[in-house]
This record gives sequence, C-alpha cells and structure tokens, in this order.
Amino acid sequence: MDLKQHIRSVPDFPKPGILFYDISTLLAHPAAWQLTVQRLASVLRPHEPDLLVGIESRGFL
Repeated sequence: MDLKQHIRSVPDFPKPGILFYDISTLLAHPAAWQLTVQRLASVLRPHEPDLLVGIESRGFL
C-alpha cells in the first residue's frame, strides 16, 4: 500500500511557501493507519524505547 496516497498535501497553508500535510485522510482509512503504526513500530522497536513523545507546534503557536 502506498501511504502517500492517503496523505493530502495542501500548498501555501497556513501561509505562502508552506506545504501542509493533512493526515486526517490517513486516519480515515483504518488499514492505512494500521500499516503506518506497524512501520513506525518496526523502525523504533530495535532501539527499545521506554517512552515516545510526539511534539506538534503548528496548531498552537
């Protein structure tokens, strides 16, 4: 499955020169979201992390 087909690109949002990637379209497809999580886990599992932190700044700055 090509996950790029499930991620919408929005050019010039929120301002000119920014390419925004909307993952709500990915979240709307359970099989695509499951594959995303599986791929992320396969990359991180060898490092045996104790904690994962996701930092997002576009929504509140």
